[in-house]
Amino acid sequence: MSGTTPNIALELINVSERGALVRVSQNVAPGRITEIRLIGPESRSPVLRIAEVVRCDPAQVEGEYFVGLKFKEPLHGPELSSVSTIRSV
Repeated sequence: MSGTTPNIALELINVSERGALVRVSQNVAPGRITEIRLIGPESRSPVLRIAEVVRCDPAQVEGEYFVGLKFKEPLHGPELSSVSTIRSV
């Protein structure tokens, strides 16, 4: 998670205008509010969103989890189309 905690993001699985699924290195409690930074290959600055953790499921690899995030403000067309990799969660 971003902010006062270390970056635990490992992989952006998918992203939509309303949320994202991210593979992370720690269990994260549903209901937690976090900042997510998404960046595309040609972007100069990340797209920032505040998001709520809506689910956290164990991955097949021990110590890894899949976190479902719901954005407080949706991504808009140009932002969504420019995003391809995750910088921090």
